[in-house]
Amino acid sequence: MEGENKFNKNIIAEQLANIRLHKIGPKVETGNLSYVYKNGIHTKENLVGFRWDESMSGKVHILEHPVWSDLYKENLDEERDYSEMNNLYVAGIDSIDIGANETSVNTDDPSKFCIVIKKRAFGLDEPKYVAYYKDRPNDIREAYKIAMCLALYYKAIINIEATRVSMLTWAKSNGFYKYFMARPKATYPNL
Repeated sequence: MEGENKFNKNIIAEQLANIRLHKIGPKVETGNLSYVYKNGIHTKENLVGFRWDESMSGKVHILEHPVWSDLYKENLDEERDYSEMNNLYVAGIDSIDIGANETSVNTDDPSKFCIVIKKRAFGLDEPKYVAYYKDRPNDIREAYKIAMCLALYYKAIINIEATRVSMLTWAKSNGFYKYFMARPKATYPNL
């Protein structure tokens, strides 16, 4: 709200007042998101949908389920084509390379892993954030798994900082690398 920026300070002040004083704001569902597999066989080929379980202790926060929200139901309609929703959602990841168990006890306030899902302009709706997950689990692979589940739930392409090699290495070894945006050629050093 201070300094030079491109944000409308009046709208931000009004939004903060609505949230803090009037307790008016979007409803945020908190819970856990998991995969649903055909015949209980946990392979990518048997993935048939997603399951959302509301829980106050959950770490995934959803403001709006995907436009194709019937995907999280256990009886996925395999005949339905969801291609019209390609590129509707984009995921941004601010990754970390080590979990809480590997972090020095002398580190004050270590950063957390974070993924946000943003819905692009759709119909008359402006672009908006629809989901997020922010945590520093003991094992960083847990954050990677939750982030991939969330990105696949929204059928979102993932944008991640190129220096976060730990998650990219994990994604390559687990068959998820194709869901990440390619690095723009303009960011490569001239050869």
